[in-house]
Amino acid sequence: MRLFLCRMTMHDMPKNNKYDSWFELRELHHDLKGKSITGGVSTSAYQLISFALNLLATFVLARMLLPSDFGLVGMVTAFTGFAAIIQDLGLSMAVIQKDRINHQQVSNLFWINVAVCVGIGLSFVLFSPLIVDLYHHDTRIYPIIFSYAAGISLNSVAIQHNALLSRQMKFGIIARGEIMASALSVVCGIGAALLGMGYWAIVIMNISSGLFYNIIIWILCDWRPSLPVRKQGIRDFLNFGAGISGFNVINYFSRNADNVLIGQRLGPAEVGFYSKAFQLLMLPLNQLRNPLVTVAVPAMSSLKNDAERYINYYRRFVFILAFFSMPVVACLALFSPELIRIVLGTQWAPSSTIFRGLALSGFIQPVASSIGLVMISSGYSGRYFIWGCINASITILGFLIGIHWGVMGVVLSMVITTYGLLLPSLWYSFKGTPLRIRDFFREISQPFLHTIIIFCLLWISRSLLKSLIHPLALFFLTMPAGIAVYYFSWKLYPSGRKKIKAIEEVFNIVHEKYIGTIPVLNKAFYRPEAGESKRPL
Repeated sequence: MRLFLCRMTMHDMPKNNKYDSWFELRELHHDLKGKSITGGVSTSAYQLISFALNLLATFVLARMLLPSDFGLVGMVTAFTGFAAIIQDLGLSMAVIQKDRINHQQVSNLFWINVAVCVGIGLSFVLFSPLIVDLYHHDTRIYPIIFSYAAGISLNSVAIQHNALLSRQMKFGIIARGEIMASALSVVCGIGAALLGMGYWAIVIMNISSGLFYNIIIWILCDWRPSLPVRKQGIRDFLNFGAGISGFNVINYFSRNADNVLIGQRLGPAEVGFYSKAFQLLMLPLNQLRNPLVTVAVPAMSSLKNDAERYINYYRRFVFILAFFSMPVVACLALFSPELIRIVLGTQWAPSSTIFRGLALSGFIQPVASSIGLVMISSGYSGRYFIWGCINASITILGFLIGIHWGVMGVVLSMVITTYGLLLPSLWYSFKGTPLRIRDFFREISQPFLHTIIIFCLLWISRSLLKSLIHPLALFFLTMPAGIAVYYFSWKLYPSGRKKIKAIEEVFNIVHEKYIGTIPVLNKAFYRPEAGESKRPL
């Protein structure tokens, strides 16, 4: 009885005592570095498994469905997909960042998310005739819109559960839920395709993923919302999320205007070729960028008052991202015909040229997007929104001009705007922070030069061997050789060896935290040396 009264005094929330653990952060402060590494590795593992599942789904469905099937769904998701950006109004990030929250505040935010998502779903139903008219009265779009509208409404019920798990840095739980949901949705999509359901296989796979995730997260996170109550101090949450949410909405529509314009002017088949090329390029880039950003946002936010450590963290972040993303994009662009043939099939050959054009933009885009990380971690959410408006206006203007030259005109406009806005975006986002533009270019210069050298060597090898061996064999033989040469080229000079050490440290931490704890893998990654039984590589 005495223990019970003590607990009541500590939390001062008698009605919701069983949920107090979800709002306290005292345990989180123990081994924060370890939790950050664990969270980053868990997120990376999910990204890799998700990449494999998406690749499997793409490999199978691309051979069972027509390009126009993908294009038809893509024309609808160009509109409905923005719900994933706006549905939480930035409130999940507010919950993660807030020092102190309580059960009733999060419950109120839960019901706000539900109301917003239901409203968005109903809006799509009401405005569906306008969307159908935009696409030349293709009535097949109606049921697709209605299905996505229902999915949007259901997706709202796990937003705050996900935020609470992220706040507690329980990224392993989130990763397990996302992996299970992705796997089940892929099974549903492929099963629907086998049943001859055509483009509905894509719709079913996309919608079922969110449904499965909601169910799994409700099981893994035992917090349950109560009915909303007024005067619970949620204004700060709304103000905090407004800038981030506003940027996300503007950025989403600017990044999907290309699909809308291509679909409206050229038809669903061209959208299919373009969207699959874009998706195939972004899959590996997202696997590299998302885990790094997930950990970097809270880390850089905590360092914003320590200029030297803030600069060092950002520079290391940009270098690691450039080290991996630049050679990946360059190599995939060089071998795009083989890549498209392996993943999508021969009927998708037109996507190869589109892929190479998009790769010119994707070469710099991952590191250029770090400006958002700088503005958010520095507390400049209003500036973040303003830049989103500027960037969106110029990007959409480029698409409107480029569409006159077809799909490749849109691709070229994306390349021009990406590089044209690079310097202005760096100047605007670094203003008022300890960072300077030279910090950015200093960190990407070496990965850039190494990538160009490896690209030239691979291009020569591909040109000489293309007529001698099968294209698929050429891809699988040359790519690993290029990766090996890229890695060892850093070992040839002192500053390169210093840089590669930062990459090796990441793998050493992963080894210590994970591989070394698994007996079979531990044995595989250890080797005996004289005077020692075993020593890590």
